[in-house]
Amino acid sequence: IAMQQLLRGVLKRKEFRLHQPLKSHPSAPMNDRFAVSINLGSTTHEWTLLMNALRPEVPPDVIFPDGYEDMINYEVLEGIKNWDPKKSSSLVDLLVEVREILRQSEFQRSFEFSEDKVRFELESVKALSPESEIRILNDDLRTIEWFILVLPVALIRY
Repeated sequence: IAMQQLLRGVLKRKEFRLHQPLKSHPSAPMNDRFAVSINLGSTTHEWTLLMNALRPEVPPDVIFPDGYEDMINYEVLEGIKNWDPKKSSSLVDLLVEVREILRQSEFQRSFEFSEDKVRFELESVKALSPESEIRILNDDLRTIEWFILVLPVALIRY
């Protein structure tokens, strides 16, 4: 029941998607291996989430693709350290934390590779709209920089 509650919380969120469900073992009572997709900055980040249906009290393992190890340190994730399968939001909390780390990392990358004028504008956008998202698109030589900035917009009709 704890696993079902953990998964149900994720399924209610539009920014996360669990797919490619598998059982870790034939005796597992339910699927406990998933691909996780997170929408961020007009792109989708994917990795593998390994849970244990037989022992939900054990925090999940997360397998990130190459290139993520500089951004996300599994050992210091609060969602892993504070894992509690009795708390139905534990998995959502972990995914929200990882998404926020990715969002912050993209902004940091944009500051590192931007010219001073562009950096100033990006810092201003981030200060005015803290929940904004950015996606950096670079060529191999990092000489051409393109970015997509996603801003939350509220349309109010008077």
